[in-house]
Amino acid sequence: MTNRSSPPSAITLAQQSSWPSDLLDVLAEHEALLIDYENTERAIKARYEAEHKAGRYTPMAMRDRNSHYGLRQYALSQVEAVLEQHRIKGWHCTRLTETEQNAVLADGMLPSSRAFLLERIAALEAQGLPPWPRPTPKPIARTIKGDPESCGSSWMP
Repeated sequence: MTNRSSPPSAITLAQQSSWPSDLLDVLAEHEALLIDYENTERAIKARYEAEHKAGRYTPMAMRDRNSHYGLRQYALSQVEAVLEQHRIKGWHCTRLTETEQNAVLADGMLPSSRAFLLERIAALEAQGLPPWPRPTPKPIARTIKGDPESCGSSWMP
């Protein structure tokens, strides 16, 4: 019997050994289809990029449709159904430092705020790491200006 008070193990995207077995099963079941879809998407994109370089333009609505689209959507719905059975606190991909990753694993994620973002930027700069490549400070000003769309709706370590 498992201890219900212990937190679920973390899923680390780069380590398949941390993924739930039912997720691995559904991905294995649909692997060939997902690969076919991605290969077809690449071929469609390459064809239209070549046409564009040759001076021809085809609007998106008139481009070829990926014949695997419908089955891919079904496969993704199966993945979603599996993930709904697991307690996922956060689903976000970004560049986190090792310190930030450890903070998320230890304490979970916190709502973002102007003060929190400034603290995070200061901590990164104190470590000699730029918070992101930027030619000017304008992106920081836009991000932390207090806009309800920018602050309080994202989650940070």
